[in-house]
Amino acid sequence: MAGKNIQILRNGQFHELNLPNLIEELEGLVKSEKNALKSNLSILLIHLLKCRYQLELRPRSRDGTIAEYRDRVEYSLEDSPSLKGYLEEVFGKCYQKARKRASIETGISV
Repeated sequence: MAGKNIQILRNGQFHELNLPNLIEELEGLVKSEKNALKSNLSILLIHLLKCRYQLELRPRSRDGTIAEYRDRVEYSLEDSPSLKGYLEEVFGKCYQKARKRASIETGISV
């Protein structure tokens, strides 16, 4: 149905839109983008915390992971600038969850 709604929009045939379906599709896309941002941010924070508290153990692969997830967060914000406000909204919650996860993975109280 998404393809059909897109074609209808491109053709300017707004009276043919299935609005409830279009709204559902848009809500699904927004939710998916937000979930991806939260996931990427959480993984980034976990690895940054592990670097901060596991000074004796810093595999090079972790630096690559940090760079990758930092890029993913930046790309999300570039592609959807409206997510910046959402990032600020969920940052604290993601940080707290990342602290718990990093603590579990390292055995260190973070």
